[in-house]
Amino acid sequence: MFTTDSLYKKQVILPTVQYKVTYVMAFHLLQPFTFQDVFSATKSLIGKDVFPGKDGIKLYFYLNYWDFLGPLLTRAVNLIFLTSNMRTEWTKGTYI
Repeated sequence: MFTTDSLYKKQVILPTVQYKVTYVMAFHLLQPFTFQDVFSATKSLIGKDVFPGKDGIKLYFYLNYWDFLGPLLTRAVNLIFLTSNMRTEWTKGTYI
């Protein structure tokens, strides 16, 4: 329901609220991930308790074959963020 109070909040109060994310920041956040972004994120997992997926493939496999897998993973990551759709199986790990 539209009220005078809500109009006051929208026209007077809202413009005084400082944005946490600027337009420039939002622009950069909406850019696709680069090959280097995905590589850095993957490499940052080394030494952490990261368990392989149900297929049993470990992190070192991805890093060892990064020249081949990197472009595929980069496309997959960008597609996931673009469509907001990721297979449920990809979120599950296996405890060894």
